[in-house]
Amino acid sequence: MKKVMFLAGLSLCFSACTVNVNSPGNTVPSPSASPTATSPGATSPTPSTSPDPSGSASPAPTPSASPPPEIPTAGLIEYLDFSAAPPTDESIARGVTQTTDRLGQENQAWHFDGSESFLRVNRDLNAEVLPQVTLSAWVRSTNANPEETGHIISHDNANTSRILALYVENNTPLGFAAAAGPTVDITRLAPVQLNTWQFLTASYDPAAGVVNFYMNGQLVESNTQLASRGGYEYFYVGASPFAGRYFEGDIDEVRVYNRVLSEAEVQDLYAASLNG
Repeated sequence: MKKVMFLAGLSLCFSACTVNVNSPGNTVPSPSASPTATSPGATSPTPSTSPDPSGSASPAPTPSASPPPEIPTAGLIEYLDFSAAPPTDESIARGVTQTTDRLGQENQAWHFDGSESFLRVNRDLNAEVLPQVTLSAWVRSTNANPEETGHIISHDNANTSRILALYVENNTPLGFAAAAGPTVDITRLAPVQLNTWQFLTASYDPAAGVVNFYMNGQLVESNTQLASRGGYEYFYVGASPFAGRYFEGDIDEVRVYNRVLSEAEVQDLYAASLNG
C-alpha cells in the first residue's frame, strides 16, 4: 500500500513502502515406523509404515513457501509516491496533474504535460554528497512523437551524469537510458512501449567508474565509461533544471538510494513493487 505524501517547506518527504512477508508453510513430518522386536540371531525386518485404514497412501510433506520479494529499504533516502495532489507553489511543481497508476488506482500517480511540467526536489545527487546512488521510477510515455528528449530524474547542469531520460531524435523516441560518461554519453537504450508502465533503475558508482542501467528489473548495460560530472544541488522529476527537456507521460514511485543496489535487489524492487 502506498503511504501518505507530505510537504515540509520546499522539501518533499515521503514514507518508504514495506511489503508484508507471509510466514512459510509448516512442513508435515513423514510418519515414522514402529520398532519391531527380533529374536537373537534373526535378521531385522525392514520397518514399514502403518497402512492408512482407508487404504490410501499417506500425503507427501508440504514444501515450505518461498517468501515474496521485498522492497529494499537500506539506504533509501528519498521516496516520492505521488499519492497526494501536486503542490500549488509553481516554484516547486508546475504542469502536473494526478492520474491513474499502474494498478488502476485513480489519483495515485502524476501526469507531466511535456511542455512546462516539473517537480523540484531538494535532494543533492552530486558525488561529493552521495558517492554512490541508485535512482528508480515507474514511467509511462504517452507521446508517440515527442519534440525533444525528456528527463525523468535529473540534476542536469549542462554536462551532468546521474540522469534517467527518454532520448528522442527527429520526433522519434529512441529509448530510455541513463547518462554515462564522456566517451559514451548514455548507456545502451531500452525500448519504449507507448502507454505502458515501465520500471527504470540506474546505479552510479564513481569509484568503480560504472553505471548500471536496468529496465523492468533486467540489466540493460553495465557501462564502464562513467564520468562523475556535477549538477545542481537539487533535482527535477519530469524535466531538466537546466535545459527544460520536459517529459510527457506519467511518473510514479521515485526512489533514491545512497548506495548501489545489487542486481538481485533491483529484481526484488521491481517484483515487489509490480503489484503495489
